[in-house]
Amino acid sequence: SPTIDSQNSMASNFLHFEQRTENKHRETMSCCPPGAEPYLAADHVDEGSVSEAAETSYYHVGGSDIGLLLLPDVWGWNGGRIRALADEFAKAGGLSVWIPKIVEAYEGGTDGDGLPPDFDMSARRAEIAPSNFQGPWAPSSVMPMVEQVVAAMKESGVKRYGVLGLCWGAWIGFHLSKVTPGTELICGASAHPSVHLEGVIGGDPVTLASKANCPWALFPAGVAGADGGDPAMYDADGGLFKSLESKFPGRNVTKRYTTMRHGFLARGAIKDGDFKAGDGDAVQKAVVECVKDISDFFKRNSLWNAPALANTAPVLEAAAPAPLPETPVQGSRGAEPMTSPEFEHLQWLCPEDRQVLCRSECAGALNEESRLLAEMRATIVAHQRAVEHCRAASETDPTWFTLDVQDCHAKKAAFMRDVVQELEQSGFASSPDDAAGFGDRLRGKIYSGYAQTVQATARAAAGLNEDGRVQALAARARSALGSLVQAAEGVTSSVAAPRASQQI
Repeated sequence: SPTIDSQNSMASNFLHFEQRTENKHRETMSCCPPGAEPYLAADHVDEGSVSEAAETSYYHVGGSDIGLLLLPDVWGWNGGRIRALADEFAKAGGLSVWIPKIVEAYEGGTDGDGLPPDFDMSARRAEIAPSNFQGPWAPSSVMPMVEQVVAAMKESGVKRYGVLGLCWGAWIGFHLSKVTPGTELICGASAHPSVHLEGVIGGDPVTLASKANCPWALFPAGVAGADGGDPAMYDADGGLFKSLESKFPGRNVTKRYTTMRHGFLARGAIKDGDFKAGDGDAVQKAVVECVKDISDFFKRNSLWNAPALANTAPVLEAAAPAPLPETPVQGSRGAEPMTSPEFEHLQWLCPEDRQVLCRSECAGALNEESRLLAEMRATIVAHQRAVEHCRAASETDPTWFTLDVQDCHAKKAAFMRDVVQELEQSGFASSPDDAAGFGDRLRGKIYSGYAQTVQATARAAAGLNEDGRVQALAARARSALGSLVQAAEGVTSSVAAPRASQQI
């Protein structure tokens, strides 16, 4: 019959797929290989909220025009630490993070989504594989729900976004990347990916990767071919990664966590008495490392919107102004006076006040660096958009040659991306006592203004034998400065208190 013939054809395609790709595992028909991490109960206080887009529920946290679509594994939208990951990316990256409820519940699921908590993948795999991956969990069934949540993201103000797919979620993420312009879905990442599920529906994961419209970062787990290990196709010499590189050379990332098992990022146990595979401390270290690797990839692709450092620096307690010197203070090396005209005014400040001004200037530099990075990331996105528009225009009119223009924009974007990466990897500089608080920044401006005023007066009086008058003016300036600083401290105290409470 046609139905039997169709099933036989699909089985034949699947066997052929197994023979011509690196994946030699029998678990190709399932997302998780034997020995993968089992279910991990959620142990997290959600910082976001649950809502609904059309007929699809979702978890949302954060507010930004840069979004992250977190596509879950087969335990769904509230299994393991998936919401903890969402909350972390929302805070650290300033992202608007969304987790859709898209895995049709099996036996009630976990919080109504995906597999139930007590589902033993190693013993009951045949109940869901390959049938569920060819039916309710197949991309053709899931994509309409994903698109409903993406529409809600756009309606909320998200202008560009990335994808983080865990296990099965990576498969869905690649299908979304295939149908979404690279100017909108700008990059994707996956820990312990299961894109090899494409073979279950008669497709080829390597071909699927070749249709992605954005670069990807892949973090497979375990040793390929061993229990708990992801297929070799995700490694640098694997077919899927090579396919990504052929389209986005140098922009993709792969890193294998050989000591971890498939599922470690979302389901690897950390707490005592909960060790499912290996040592809890090792899992914790790997989770932290993988989150950093994903964050670094997002930053390189302008999928980051971290708050300015000055806004997150600890607020220092307001302190009484240090006694002002009666005579100019010598340079920092004792007997050697300052000679640069730009800094001559600092001689009128005592060492403690110079430190306040130093911290203030360091904080200002950090502010400028944060603004510069934000502008550079926005410029990178603008160049990427220009490339995509050139491609779109050339596709409709082959006679309109834009490859040279595309190359120019791509090179500039790549150069700026390298600069941003270098700045971020070198770490942010800070002041000797860490970044200044609000009080130091305000007092620094006051001290600088005082010193420049006294220096200007001294310069005007030079040669007129009016040193006594200069000292008198300096004394009056000190008195006025003391009153001004006291008033400023009242302001810093009232501002610092609510800020400190917010940080706690």
